[in-house]
Amino acid sequence: MRKFVVLSLSLVTAFMLSLVWGADQLGGVTETANASLKVSELDWDFGYSPKNTTVTHRYVLTNVGNKPLKIINVKPACGCTSAPLTKNALQPGESTDLEVSFSTKSFSGKVTKTVNINTDDSANPVTMLKFSTDVGSAVPTLIFEPQDGYVLNFDTVMVGKKASLKLKLTNNDIQPINLKLIEVPPGLVDAKLKKEKLNIGDASELTVNLVNKDNSEGFFNKTVTMQVDGHVDYRVSLPVMGTLVNGNKKN
Repeated sequence: MRKFVVLSLSLVTAFMLSLVWGADQLGGVTETANASLKVSELDWDFGYSPKNTTVTHRYVLTNVGNKPLKIINVKPACGCTSAPLTKNALQPGESTDLEVSFSTKSFSGKVTKTVNINTDDSANPVTMLKFSTDVGSAVPTLIFEPQDGYVLNFDTVMVGKKASLKLKLTNNDIQPINLKLIEVPPGLVDAKLKKEKLNIGDASELTVNLVNKDNSEGFFNKTVTMQVDGHVDYRVSLPVMGTLVNGNKKN
């Protein structure tokens, strides 16, 4: 009986040692190299947007893996959406922008669309982006002045010249509201709210300045998106457009 107990203890000890040795061996295995895509957000809400315009949003794509990531293609779900890819390979830790543009021309009311990103991320080869908007509906608790200020149009501006547009925003809610700018096109314009907290009937002013840091030329169409919090919470997307021309060029 004693021999049986000793033998059993020896077998248990040998088994435990083998587990420890196996764990040590696994700890010494080199980590597998993989590319991995991370997106700033998978779902974007434009909120209210005007008809017959284009709204845009900038997604940030980052390779959080430890080997280069290849972006094979980007496929919007319909012809109303464009998402041109500026870079199709990302080193570990590298990021790039993907600007998605949506034409509201053929839509009214609530709309949801998708864009698929195909990569060589073995764990997640297809990443689906989704965005939504409410096209042409009346904004619930804000009055815009001028009324066509819902679209900020700079018309034609010489490259290097300063230009600004102002939009009056009046609180038409049954309670105080808070305003917050959540997306402004970087490098092209800057935007500032005179007041972010408005009591009933109070007004604020949104000033949008054209900065054009890259001194680019041609037509532009971007979006300033604002969050409104009151008895209902929502967003408003204001298209910002214009044409930049070089006055020094000779025909």
